[in-house]
Amino acid sequence: MCDQVLDMEEKVLNRYKRSLGALKGKGIMELFDGVEETQHLQCYDTVEFKYYVLRFNVRFHTDCLDECIPYFRKMLDYEIRHNLDFEHQQYLCSLNSIHVHPTPENVSNLTKKQILKILRNVIEVEQTESGREGLKKERVRVALMTCAGCSSTENAIGEYKACSRCGDVFYCKKACQKAHWKVHKKGCNK
Repeated sequence: MCDQVLDMEEKVLNRYKRSLGALKGKGIMELFDGVEETQHLQCYDTVEFKYYVLRFNVRFHTDCLDECIPYFRKMLDYEIRHNLDFEHQQYLCSLNSIHVHPTPENVSNLTKKQILKILRNVIEVEQTESGREGLKKERVRVALMTCAGCSSTENAIGEYKACSRCGDVFYCKKACQKAHWKVHKKGCNK
């Protein structure tokens, strides 16, 4: 489900990019919503970065590390182009884990093996900080959940609440949780 939403987002981004390209340099951009061309390009750049972050997170939290690599490269590139300081970096700072200084040249020369090492280092830190069980529960939340009581699907991630005892099943409302308790009680373990 997340991939379908992100595929739609990608189509919207591509359409936005084409429309910016078609209007660029024609003097029309200044009139478009009263916003100058550079502001539109900056807006597109930021939205595209956030799209890459979402794609990366979905792949990362479903253990598809090889599929993370192109998105990770794009995120590093964004942070390099925008010359973000250390306090505002989300991804460039991870280069320290493999002793690489974050320069444009170093970023463009990163190998697949180096990126995978960075990603594995991040996983290792997460596991150390939150423990195996906490990490497992966090990873479940990258997908829309289905109510164990009525089988409805949440409209947004985090809308349904997990069982407070086991955290393995989700409910859309208290009534569904209460009605489903007799069934769930047998498999519910802390």
